[in-house]
Amino acid sequence: MRVKMGAFIGKVNVDQASDLAAAQGVRGIPDVRIYKDGREVDRFVGFPGEQEVLGKIAELSAGITPVAAAAPEVKTPKEPVIQPFDKDWMPPGMKRQNAASP
Repeated sequence: MRVKMGAFIGKVNVDQASDLAAAQGVRGIPDVRIYKDGREVDRFVGFPGEQEVLGKIAELSAGITPVAAAAPEVKTPKEPVIQPFDKDWMPPGMKRQNAASP
């Protein structure tokens, strides 16, 4: 959903987190809960329509100054250091033949 009001929207898959859904009393989906300052301030089950959802978020987020979210730190795996082969390396069991001298 497109929200530009400083709201954070999370999603929980109730099939994968059935223990959380049971603990929170989820009886139907979508079950939407709106929290403000760590307290639940509104909830609804089902989808009342985009405008009503955006209206609830706008109403409940009035006066909240958006905080710029820090970009998550992306850790790139280090490339393995590739060492060149030793010039004198030969497969096991093979011997280097010396070139005949002219």
